[in-house]
Amino acid sequence: MVAAAGNDGELGGPPLVRHPWVIPVVACDAGGRPLPTSTAWRATRRHGLTAPAATRGLSGTSAAAPVVTGAVALLWSLCPGAAATAVRDAVTRPRPPQRRTSVVPPPLDAAYAYDVLRGHLAA
Repeated sequence: MVAAAGNDGELGGPPLVRHPWVIPVVACDAGGRPLPTSTAWRATRRHGLTAPAATRGLSGTSAAAPVVTGAVALLWSLCPGAAATAVRDAVTRPRPPQRRTSVVPPPLDAAYAYDVLRGHLAA
């Protein structure tokens, strides 16, 4: 499940996005910088993603969450035999040498997730 992290610009977030199966999404601009209104907290650091959301007339985490949802759907359609856990883990795994050290999650990297998922299925 993918969910918008919220747009109150503070640390915190709704209970739904704290669930380990939920991928909370923080919105960023075209340069990859988190929007100042995006909510971030420990759950986003552990298993969240940052995705672009600054489009014409629409911004925020509610605009970024569909970007991640679409990437997950595309990856799963390319690897239909993958388990849900494998897809989630591939999407939320940061490209090395990145680590999750900030409350701001790493950016969505669908190409890297595809490589991880294909490697997992080949093993």
